[in-house]
Amino acid sequence: MIERKELLSLVQARLQIAPVVLLVGARQVGKTTACRTLRPGVVYLGWDDSDSRRTILAGPLAVAEACGAKGERVTDPGHL
Repeated sequence: MIERKELLSLVQARLQIAPVVLLVGARQVGKTTACRTLRPGVVYLGWDDSDSRRTILAGPLAVAEACGAKGERVTDPGHL
C-alpha cells in the first residue's frame, strides 16, 4: 500500500512532466481527499461530483475547457 505522502509526491512529480495525471484505485481509499490537497491551480474532476461528471461525459474538449488550456489537470477515473 502506498502512503498518502508518497502518493502526493509522485503526483506532484508527474505534474512537472505531464499536464494530466490519472489516478485510479478502489473506491473510498482516499483518492479524492489526496487530490484535493494538491497545490492551488490543479483541477480535480471526479465521477462523484455531478458537475464534473457532466463535464467528463461531454468529452475531451469540455474537459480541456474546464481545466484551461495551460492548467494542470487531475482526473479520477476510479469512479468511472
